[in-house]
Amino acid sequence: MTVVLDSNVSLRFDVGFGNAPLSTGMTWTDISRLVRKNLSIEIERGRDSLTDRFSPGKATVHLDNSTGAFDPNSTRGAYDPNVKLLTRFRISAIHSATTYQLFDGFVTAWPQKSEQGQLSYVPMRAADGLKVLNLTETASTFPQEASGTRIGKLLDEAGWPSDLRSIDTGTKTLMATTTLCESVLAECRRVEDTEAGFFYMQADGTATFRDTHTRIQDHSTAVATWGDKSTELSYTRLTRPYDDAQIWNRAKVTRQGGSAQTYTSTQSRDDFGTRGLAKADLLMLTDVVALNLAQYIVDQNSTAAERVTFQVKPRGTTAAWPRVLGDDISTRYTVKRRPGDGSTWTQDGYVERIRHTISEREWTTSYLLSPVIHDDWWILGVSELGTDTRLGY
Repeated sequence: MTVVLDSNVSLRFDVGFGNAPLSTGMTWTDISRLVRKNLSIEIERGRDSLTDRFSPGKATVHLDNSTGAFDPNSTRGAYDPNVKLLTRFRISAIHSATTYQLFDGFVTAWPQKSEQGQLSYVPMRAADGLKVLNLTETASTFPQEASGTRIGKLLDEAGWPSDLRSIDTGTKTLMATTTLCESVLAECRRVEDTEAGFFYMQADGTATFRDTHTRIQDHSTAVATWGDKSTELSYTRLTRPYDDAQIWNRAKVTRQGGSAQTYTSTQSRDDFGTRGLAKADLLMLTDVVALNLAQYIVDQNSTAAERVTFQVKPRGTTAAWPRVLGDDISTRYTVKRRPGDGSTWTQDGYVERIRHTISEREWTTSYLLSPVIHDDWWILGVSELGTDTRLGY
């Protein structure tokens, strides 16, 4: 069964009752008929900037609990005794006979709420796999190895399913190290910081590690253009924050057993004052690599680069649905705005955060994009001498 929102899209809600949270043979129970579509469905995933880490994605769905089906303390509910915390949960969307995953995670709360009479409901909350990795400890010794290999071993320790992984090899070699009861997520983030890559959960629950070069090589052009002309995908609201929140002109990077390496943009410091960012306890092999990372951070963030947020209301249309339902973190878009004076403002950006707010009356998707700062990075063994001019990390 699905929840039909309009002629273009329907939603399906499944729970893995009776299965271990990380079971590889998940049996799903469709609970779509019990979703209260008059109350909003919220899905949010991502981060706020290039220098932030990805927060656990989250979802909220309101469920009809008039029969006690979602009461963990009820012995007469339809799903007793399997209404448990960290039970797997997913939301799918069906459009033009294609199924898209909007969220895959684990139930973190079954709040019991009642209104006058017999009307009871549960605003169920869920978080994606980053939450589970943060709850799993690792205390192991690792050899010198590639960053992607280290991520794979950490996921092994968490028991993360092999079919829910997408891991780049990585461009950095990590030192041998021993973890001391750190969470798996903390160690994955240490690798992420050392690589200057990205570690996050895709909408379908796939644990994803992307290396430093991913955006340079994999997204050389935008997959779609959002704008205010009839030939472009339409947004309903556009915001262009121009502020100093993400200016970093001094970076200090310290590796385990190494000395602090600091790099400063004197021009940016003169323009904006000193704005420092520190990363410590990283895993690169040499201080030279640590200094290279400090330079890379400053080069990306020493000016007031313009971020973009925009909203899309796809109901009643067909062109926007595949983008709204299928695109994910790190997708590259072009955004345009024509203010009426004959000019056109254009910016390319990568999706850093996605938020869906859904009800039977309206569907709103909000995007936050970080700017494409440089397209001319020079990568050893890939770039052409004299054509690509900026040294990447």
